[in-house]
Amino acid sequence: MRDKDEREALFIETYFLRDLRPLDQISFEGIADVFAVRCIDDLVKKIGWLAEEGERQQSLSALLLTMRSRCDVEKHPDIDYWLPILNDECETPTTVGSGSSGRT
Repeated sequence: MRDKDEREALFIETYFLRDLRPLDQISFEGIADVFAVRCIDDLVKKIGWLAEEGERQQSLSALLLTMRSRCDVEKHPDIDYWLPILNDECETPTTVGSGSSGRT
């Protein structure tokens, strides 16, 4: 995800029919490393759960699932490791601005 267009395309594929907040709230600017760190932070802290009726999925895990389909099979276990961790971390949805990260 080196350029803005690739990043936006990935986000459209991941979120367009599910929850538009990441498309509106994530900045696609910056070099790859800076974008990745800001993206992860924003997805976990600002977006959290996807606003999708009938499905409970953390926004970062949705992005990882989309990325999983694009990467080599050798990377799948690394991605699969994080999916339940992310979804368990957000087991109870929080509201933006609540002042709590959900961690104790």
